[in-house]
Amino acid sequence: MIGGIVKGYLERTVGPFYRFLANCGISPNLLTFTGLGISLVASGLLWAGKFRVAGLVMLVGGFFDMMDGGVARARGGGNSFGAFLDSLVDRYSDLFLLTGLILFFAGQGKLGFVALGCLAMVGTALVPYARARAECFIPSCTVGWMERPERILLMAAGALLEMVELALAILAILAHFTVLQRIHFCWQRLPGGKSPGEGEEGQDGKKPKEEEIGAEGERSN
Repeated sequence: MIGGIVKGYLERTVGPFYRFLANCGISPNLLTFTGLGISLVASGLLWAGKFRVAGLVMLVGGFFDMMDGGVARARGGGNSFGAFLDSLVDRYSDLFLLTGLILFFAGQGKLGFVALGCLAMVGTALVPYARARAECFIPSCTVGWMERPERILLMAAGALLEMVELALAILAILAHFTVLQRIHFCWQRLPGGKSPGEGEEGQDGKKPKEEEIGAEGERSN
């Protein structure tokens, strides 16, 4: 939801900058790993309890996360490996950020928030996994409130406002709710659920075909 709006806005406003980076030979994969490095810094800041700085760093990392896809399109389109790598690195970034918060709460002796952080981590991992598994059988499964841009914005806002406990609780609840939304979405469409019939047919009655994946467009969130 939010990710699509922000991405469209960036395409209109900083498209020339994307083309400039592409003309300079900047690789989208370089931007992907730069975003991972920024997330590692943010994780360390969360662990140290420097929440406001961590929030700003998370926003910068999120910008790099969107920029790699823009540069890929400016270079003439992405490729399947780029989408795979980007999705995989995003999972590392997500889990490193939550690990930083869990370590902070562990150091404070707040075991309840450690458990909440673990619950949020499980939900965060299952949201993209649910989409990836669903898209083995149906063309697309992007439903849900808490995709990656929403998760990053929620954590960044919680850090900037120094309300990380509240942000973590909301993330834990909505991440698992998003998984349930995707389960329900698949139940409505897949054979064996609400949809009659058997086999590996998609919602249109045809087997989904493998398609070339763009560096930003079809990754799992």
